[in-house]
Amino acid sequence: MACLAIYELAIIEDEPVFLNCSCDSFYYGGDADHNDPQYDADRDDWEQGKKHAPVQPALTRTCRVIRFDALRIFYQETTFCAHYCSGTSFDTAFDWLTVIGETNRQMLRGLELFDDNPLHDERASRHLKIASRKITDIGGRVENASTKTACQHRVCFPKEGGSNIYEGLGELFGHL
Repeated sequence: MACLAIYELAIIEDEPVFLNCSCDSFYYGGDADHNDPQYDADRDDWEQGKKHAPVQPALTRTCRVIRFDALRIFYQETTFCAHYCSGTSFDTAFDWLTVIGETNRQMLRGLELFDDNPLHDERASRHLKIASRKITDIGGRVENASTKTACQHRVCFPKEGGSNIYEGLGELFGHL
């Protein structure tokens, strides 16, 4: 069990991990009528690949036993955030969700679609509909969790009786 505590310290991020560039309202506090050089710089960094969605932690590449436990911690304990407004590309977040595969998507416990503008869904509902459709296409479900200060939508990927490639590994190495 001490190993799990070490994995948690090495893997879990205190702040949400972004899967794509933040929406412009993130920089302007919900008011996108301003020009912010930091937004432009961050957007350029995402477009040029200087910033990108997270990769699996290096620790998970050491051996199967560590990978089994550490990936579970990484996906279950990390809060991931994907912005979905017109000012950013949801495709980057969607590509990440596709690449990590079904098994890892099902382990996600803290994935949110997010926009700092509390009126975003009311004024531009098509952005949420597009993101929701893409999530649904890969077996996910989007739940409304909006607040008075932001638009937040929890995303989950329920397990549907499919085989889990990690199921045999726990027994093989004495873990469950």
